[in-house]
Amino acid sequence: MAFRVEDPTEDKYTSDSVMKFSNVLLNVGDSYDSTTGVFTAPVAGLYQFTAQLCVNKGQNIYYEITKNDSVLYRSRIYQSGSVQCCNSETVDVLSKGETVSVRATSGQTANIHKSKGVISNMFSGFLLQETE
Repeated sequence: MAFRVEDPTEDKYTSDSVMKFSNVLLNVGDSYDSTTGVFTAPVAGLYQFTAQLCVNKGQNIYYEITKNDSVLYRSRIYQSGSVQCCNSETVDVLSKGETVSVRATSGQTANIHKSKGVISNMFSGFLLQETE
């Protein structure tokens, strides 16, 4: 089981918005749903998740990697000069059917930098070890 997605469907996010990614590069096991932006664990196990987000000049965003709406990892990006990216990573045990997503949590609208090429916004995850 593994997935990797890029290109957020929106370039502006407000508080408590699930970030959906439209470009599905890999989805072994079909566990990532690009219409909802949510990964659902197909089996119980130890999983690793990574999110990279980039913001435009003068913008900021607070975001979280969440499991069933509980925070696994929280971060903030602020850039005053040029485009700034932040890479976040977390590992956690999931039961079959539990969900993971990336959520914008800032109280203001945040502009995500959308560009093809070197700088990309992405969300990925994979099973490290199946558990019983």
